[in-house]
Parts: sequence; structure tokens; C-alpha cells
Amino acid sequence: MKKLVYILGSLFLLSAGFAACSCESEDPPEQPNSHQDETPVDSTLINNHSSKVDSTGSYTVISTVEVSEEVKAFFDEALPNENRTPAFSFSSENETEFIVINSQGELESRYKGEKSLPEIDFAKYTLIIGKAYMLGMTYHVESLEIHKYEYDQTLCVFTDNPSGLFWMAYNMHFWGLFPHNNMMISNIIVITKEEVS
Repeated sequence: MKKLVYILGSLFLLSAGFAACSCESEDPPEQPNSHQDETPVDSTLINNHSSKVDSTGSYTVISTVEVSEEVKAFFDEALPNENRTPAFSFSSENETEFIVINSQGELESRYKGEKSLPEIDFAKYTLIIGKAYMLGMTYHVESLEIHKYEYDQTLCVFTDNPSGLFWMAYNMHFWGLFPHNNMMISNIIVITKEEVS
């Protein structure tokens, strides 16, 4: 029943969007729930420290590291989950995008807010910030993981089930601090609880 409501809601949003929008393109924006083959131009390399192999043995899961309350509060405000303007600059407006940051200088160049940036030891850690262009209801990011395969890595953004009011479309922001590593992330996928249950 939930899926039927979600599908009907999505169809309503798409039809309302087409009626209200005078876009040059006939195609709706692509949902960010499948692998994207592009690597962001300014992504940098990232290496495996503390990680575990999943039960099938097909990839290694690299999880985010614990951060202080100060760092968490800063990024939660600077990259809001809701449809608010982030304090970081991205290169595209309505597309899924992530940036791999490996130095304080890179962090400063992306930040456009007023507060002081937290100090991060980039010799030990890599910061990933990004946004996923979402259609339909409101999602909240629950966790991030890097899935390391033999020849590449995929950034996985896990969200809760959609809730709240219908949005036409919005950017869901996310961030995570990982052990420093040196392998390129080539894909991103957004996974909701509904898809894994």
C-alpha cells in the first residue's frame, strides 16, 4: 500500500511539474537511485584504513568515523538535510554531486558561510560532502558508506523512508568523514530503507 501511495504521489508530482514548468527539455530529472558513471571533476583520491568485508565477500565496506559534537553540529548546519541553502558551493544546481576533500585549503575554498571551520586532520581523514537531487517526498540521510570493489569504489547514501509533504524536487545534502584513502570513487547510489527491507 505504501508503495502504491508513493507511486501515485510521484506520478502526481511529475504531472504537476510538467504542467507548471516550461523547460526546454522534455525529460524529467533523473532519480539518483542508480549508479552514475561520472566522477566529479574535482574529486580527489581516497585509501582503506579501518574497514570490514561484507558477508558475500564481494566488496569491502568503509564506514564513516566518529566525530566530535562540534564537528557534527557544524556540518549539520552547513549542509542541512532540508531544502535550505547550504554553506558550501557546488558546481551544479539540480544534479546529484559529491566532492572529496583532502585538505583544509580545499575545505576553505568550498565554504561560503560565516562561522569558523572546524580543524580536521586531513593526514588521517577524508571529508565527503554532497547533494542528491530528489523528487517527491522528504528524505533524511541516515548514514554514508564507501563500498570498495576490486577496481573502483561506490559512495552509498542511506536514507530513511520518505515522509512529510510532497516537494516538487529538492537537494538532499549529506556529509561524512572517512579514514583517509587513495582510491577514486567512481559511482554514487542513494538507498532508502524501503529498498533494503
